[in-house]
Amino acid sequence: MKNPKIILIVTALALILGSREINAIARPSETKTFQVFQYQINLEIPKQTTWLIPPFSYWARNKVILVIPPDWPGNEVFIDSTSSKPAALEFGPSWATNMYLHFFTPVNSDQKISVTGYVKITPLSLNNNQTISENYYKATVDDLKSKNLHLYLGSSEKIESDNPEIVKVAQELKGNKTKISEIISATYAYVVSKIDYNYLTFDLIENGQFIEPQSALETLRKGSGICGDYSRLLIALFRAQGIPARMVTGAVDIPLTGEKYAAFHAWVQVYVPNTGFIDIDPTWGEDGVDYISENDFRHIRLGFALPDNSGPFPETSDYFDAFGVPTGASVSNYSMKFSKVDDLPQSDRENIYALTDVFISSDGPVNHDKNYYKYAMKNIFTNPAFLFVAQSILFIVFIKIAIVAIKTKKIKQKR
Repeated sequence: MKNPKIILIVTALALILGSREINAIARPSETKTFQVFQYQINLEIPKQTTWLIPPFSYWARNKVILVIPPDWPGNEVFIDSTSSKPAALEFGPSWATNMYLHFFTPVNSDQKISVTGYVKITPLSLNNNQTISENYYKATVDDLKSKNLHLYLGSSEKIESDNPEIVKVAQELKGNKTKISEIISATYAYVVSKIDYNYLTFDLIENGQFIEPQSALETLRKGSGICGDYSRLLIALFRAQGIPARMVTGAVDIPLTGEKYAAFHAWVQVYVPNTGFIDIDPTWGEDGVDYISENDFRHIRLGFALPDNSGPFPETSDYFDAFGVPTGASVSNYSMKFSKVDDLPQSDRENIYALTDVFISSDGPVNHDKNYYKYAMKNIFTNPAFLFVAQSILFIVFIKIAIVAIKTKKIKQKR
């Protein structure tokens, strides 16, 4: 990442906000079948100081990439409006299914990007889907051996699944168990009982202090952490047991007096054969909730971590970090809010695929047509770095022409 400190600050906030009110959480009503949240993403981009002069400064654009909630089973996403037309829609790799909107913004003036829409949560869980439940309890460790799931089995940054201490604990919890459900339950119960929620860390970050996120090994040794720390430890243990797992960043609905909103949070997804990835939230286990694929309407998925634990937020450009926040800018420039609503509005909503004519996957462009090439050309020729080089070359050429003109004039004067 170009600016790891800013990324870590934002990620730390995203991973802990909202975790403090866990004791206020109640189980969802069994009669409810879905919950709708309205989301609003805002990014204020201050005027950039560059070495560009007119007209180059007027042509210069920064490419900003905003993560948006992905379409996922049980996580249906709608777009209501955007402040400007996105330049492209990017899809993450098929095993991550993240989604991003690309925008080009002028560098010579303050800008604001806003995206609003709705997420409809319809849980598919062990509690309300018989097929999922049956497959989950039948799956064995041997079923994993035929799957190409190495992407989420390896050690990665802050998830030291190959560390001897973590491997020892993981294997002790696994024991002679062959049913994946039994291994998951034992490992989940261990993390919930072993780790205590660290409210001091929450308070420090809430007050603006930067705290380096803990690794899985650090959390195991300290015995305390926040939601991201719980998740990294649980993921490391699962991977050490040969069970693919990844982190999910999103939001959770936490009832607070006077306002209905969802706060940023992090939890885990673990892969079960013939079932797929299921949600597990170890932080909520502190309240006595056995949160293993719960019938839950409170968790909103925003993105899935990449195998190296670097996601779901991508690098954007030399001037912007993973959340689209200008490097050097404060976290307050970026905001995302989820508000609980009763139902989807009756008015027409913009289909996300109708927002742009350019679609990009992790492997490259989806549509090799004129629209994509226009996007690619704009991406190159409005880049501040490219324009600075062009401006410098033009300046050098101008100086050389001026020198030649002066010399020519002097020669003529001597004659």
